[in-house]
Amino acid sequence: MPNLYEDHFSTFWLQTRILNLLINASINNIHLTKDQFSHNLAVFDENDAISSTPAVDIIGRDLCEDDMDNDDVVSVLVISLYRVWIDWPSL
Repeated sequence: MPNLYEDHFSTFWLQTRILNLLINASINNIHLTKDQFSHNLAVFDENDAISSTPAVDIIGRDLCEDDMDNDDVVSVLVISLYRVWIDWPSL
């Protein structure tokens, strides 16, 4: 029987983890492209100094390019990044 909590947590964690990595990577490299970020998603996860827990320990696998095409992830990225842009129009 599947663990429903685990399924919901994994989805939430994936969304927020990728958002966090994207914002941090963009701060460190303002010229970072979506393709560069997507291709190196697992590297960003492994090298992130903020989180000591890599994706493999949470969702049982490394982050990959396909995660950037996940509808749940895309929705959170669009909404959250739009809010960042609205809240800080001088960016």
